[in-house]
Amino acid sequence: MWRKYFLWLGCLAALYFAIASWLSFACRPVIVAPAGGGERHELMRPFIPFNSSFAMTSVDPWFGDVADSAGEEGQSSPIILYENDKPLEHAHTQNHSDISKLGRGRYSHWKANYSVFVFSSSDNTDPRTNGKTYWAVKPPQPPDSGIAPDVPGEKHRLQRPFKPLADSAFAVAARDKWFSDVADVAGPYLPNSPVVIYEDGKPLGPAHSTPHSDIGAFGHGRFSHWGSGSASILVFSSSDNTDPQTNGRSYWAVKPPPPPDSGIAPDVPGEMHHLQRPFAPLGRSAFAVEARDEWFSDVADVAGQFDSSSPVVIFEDGKPLGPAHSTPHSDIGTLGRGRFSHWENGGTSVLVFSSSDNTDPETNGRSYWAVLPPPPDSGIAPAIPGEKHHLKRPFARFDQSAFAAITKDKWFSDAADVAGQFDSSSPVVIYEDGKPLGPAHSTPHGTIGSLGLGRFSHWKNGDTSVLVFSSSDNTDPETNGRSYWAAKPKQ
Repeated sequence: MWRKYFLWLGCLAALYFAIASWLSFACRPVIVAPAGGGERHELMRPFIPFNSSFAMTSVDPWFGDVADSAGEEGQSSPIILYENDKPLEHAHTQNHSDISKLGRGRYSHWKANYSVFVFSSSDNTDPRTNGKTYWAVKPPQPPDSGIAPDVPGEKHRLQRPFKPLADSAFAVAARDKWFSDVADVAGPYLPNSPVVIYEDGKPLGPAHSTPHSDIGAFGHGRFSHWGSGSASILVFSSSDNTDPQTNGRSYWAVKPPPPPDSGIAPDVPGEMHHLQRPFAPLGRSAFAVEARDEWFSDVADVAGQFDSSSPVVIFEDGKPLGPAHSTPHSDIGTLGRGRFSHWENGGTSVLVFSSSDNTDPETNGRSYWAVLPPPPDSGIAPAIPGEKHHLKRPFARFDQSAFAAITKDKWFSDAADVAGQFDSSSPVVIYEDGKPLGPAHSTPHGTIGSLGLGRFSHWKNGDTSVLVFSSSDNTDPETNGRSYWAAKPKQ
């Protein structure tokens, strides 16, 4: 009895192992690998279902550095998923629900906290049991000619893979890690980036192509260097609308050195500042530009007020441009010939100008300067005997007063009132257009700044002697055009 039992048990065991071995072989995927070069890896099992029997996820431990990033547009992962030896279709499926609902080879190589493959089988069978093998392949990089632009300036090679620009077959985007400080700024549409993209040593163009959809739709070398905040990108198309990803050409971003500048400064009195390149083009004008004004915003013409009061003059190689106050600004861009405007809008002051002969101010090698001339002075001296000296502008504003000024006394310190001694012995008188100001010895000095009307003081603290004074009618002594003199009458 027991012998018969063990005999049956042995037969059943042998049958079990035979069936198990067959099932293991039958359910094991047939190892069919994709042909061609590149780095390849079989996707790691077990696969995890992704809301579907034909859509799965698999961890990617190899290619996380090139995965598409969550929230980024223009997906760029070069990884291709293969089913046996055939590539799956529909890469970069951004709406992952389409992978689980529609399948048919849709997939995504995607990274949030870590990198994964989300994919579907080509025929919507279950990748866990359909007997097929799935592979991730990073194709070898296409050959690059290595031709660098033979031009001066800072240059950097743009490395593949590039990001496709929407659905364009010939336009791509590449990150700019070097020139974000000069990129065109999103929103204001100021096309001031000097960066040029080169293809096999030849410049692409036109630059500053907006909207970017034109680069993707028309191509033929259009490009844009564009930034938002601290992030900057280079959007470009090939010269002949071949795919920059695979055409084997070498792409470079080059920031040219600033053009030579004659350095000729205006030989005129006043406060002057050298306008530094690069300038921002004014619209599409070939001879009109904008430069930021960091010095004279307090005297700029005010937008919307038909103001033409700015005294600032722009000089080109030592010669004044003009006419000034040119409005509308479109006249500067269409007519040029030295027209300019010093203009303020909402706290931002700019200098809009054209060259004298309608050459490009960016490249003509001339030197441009903004000059604030000294205010006029009547030159009227006091007609009195004694020692007298002309007080030269600019004066320093006293105590933020609109009508009181302070200037150093280089002549009469031995006679000045002495600080702290309630001294009112100085004989020095300040004259305005030949007429004496007063009362003299005004203390405290705060009354000169708050009340004015000719009050003044000749005062010394330590070795420093100063003249603190106000105009007779509380106009600004800096700009009222009157002549101020310090005189020590003859005894």
